[in-house]
Amino acid sequence: MNNRLESRNQLQNGLGWKSTLISGFNKLSNILPDADPNARPVFPGEAHAVSKNKEGRIVRSSWTGPGTFAIARLKREPRGTEYPWQKGDPPRNYADLISRRHDLSYTLARDSDDIARADRRMLSDIKKARKLKKDVEINLRPAELGIRAKVLAEKFSLLDKNAFVSTKPPSASDRALAQGELDKMESHGMGRPGELLLKNLGKHVLKSKKRRRRGV
Repeated sequence: MNNRLESRNQLQNGLGWKSTLISGFNKLSNILPDADPNARPVFPGEAHAVSKNKEGRIVRSSWTGPGTFAIARLKREPRGTEYPWQKGDPPRNYADLISRRHDLSYTLARDSDDIARADRRMLSDIKKARKLKKDVEINLRPAELGIRAKVLAEKFSLLDKNAFVSTKPPSASDRALAQGELDKMESHGMGRPGELLLKNLGKHVLKSKKRRRRGV
C-alpha cells in the first residue's frame, strides 16, 4: 500500500514520469520482432537510442544512451554476427561500437579525469567516423549530442564531474573482463596507432624492473 501511495505521489508531483516512460518504451522494444540476429533485450533503466543497422532497418542501440548495464551486456550470450571477436551484446552499427568503447572506459574509470578522457575520446571517434563516412548521421548524431550536453552541463556546474564515477567499483574479474574487451577493440582498430603496443611495452618494462629489484 505504501509503495502504491509513494508512486502515485511521485507522479502527481511531476516525478517519476521519465522512468515510467522509459520503462514502457523498453517493454515495447523488447516485445517487438527483432530487426536482425544482433538484437538483444533492453535492461530496465537503460535509455538507449533508436538507430539504423547496416541494412537500413530501424533498431534499438545496445550501447548508445545512458544507463547501460555494461558488465551484464558483456556477459550475455550469444555473441553477435557483426563483431564475433567481441564478447556479449554486439553493437548495432558503428556509432554503437564507439559507444561500447566509451561505456567500457566509464566502467574502468577511477576518477573524473578518466571520465573526461573517455568523453573526449568518444567525440574524437565520432568526428573521425563522420569524416570517413563510417556511419549515417542518424546514428552518429544522438551519440554526439548526448556527450556534448553532458560536457556542457559539467562546464556550467549543472552536473557534478564525479556523477559518473562509480561509487561501487567493479570486481577484479569484471574489471579484467572490461579491460580485455577494451584491449581487443584497440587491436581491431579502435585505438590510437600503437596504443596497445605502448601499453604492453609499459607492462613489460614494469615487470623487468620488479625482476631486477628481486635480483632475478
